[in-house]
Amino acid sequence: MAFLTYRSVNFSMGTDRTDGERTRQRILRAALRCFAERGYAGTAMGDIARAARVSKPALYYHFRDKAALFRALLTGAHELRRRRLEEALASAADLRTRLVAAMRTWFDSFEENRQWLQLGMATTFAAPGEVPAECDGRHLCRRNFEVVCAALAEAQRRGELTKALSARELTHAFFGLAHTFLAASLIFDEEPPGADLPERLVDLFLGGAGVRSPRRAVAAGSRGPGAGTGNGLEQRS
Repeated sequence: MAFLTYRSVNFSMGTDRTDGERTRQRILRAALRCFAERGYAGTAMGDIARAARVSKPALYYHFRDKAALFRALLTGAHELRRRRLEEALASAADLRTRLVAAMRTWFDSFEENRQWLQLGMATTFAAPGEVPAECDGRHLCRRNFEVVCAALAEAQRRGELTKALSARELTHAFFGLAHTFLAASLIFDEEPPGADLPERLVDLFLGGAGVRSPRRAVAAGSRGPGAGTGNGLEQRS
């Protein structure tokens, strides 16, 4: 499989662009390249210093060890995705529009730098002990999951989504649609998904995989819980 294209991403949580912050950003970008290509265990601090074109003392000035650098990468990426998800789901638009926006932020965050997907998969499925426990980012993944879960639970309370599945089950289905396509771009070395894929996946999520029009199913669901088939995942007695 060919290495994925790297795109420059700002990992900073703020807007400070001092020389020190620029150096820190350069180190983070170099570290992402190294971790994605060699894995956590196969990457040494010297590799990162050379890739970032900084001295080892400068590297250790910003990050005390490899684990701290890895945690900074994880935290920055997950916080950025969480903020984008919250903004997408907090809009006053209808449910479908909000979900499309949320799905799009998920795809965009990886298209901005697809090495994140490569690194995330390698870390998630690493052998026991390969990645230090303090570098486990699953709690950050759960926070993003809970943002979407809360939004879907609220949609259920408003009668916009079926209660045949729990909010958590719906959230797993929502993320599962996105993750399948994102993972395929790595596993099968495929081209990035088309720009309209988030919209089509949300229609599939809301309308189900039947032959009825997703838009018509959503319209039926918007009439309320007692309006018939709802969103295609209707409660069955």
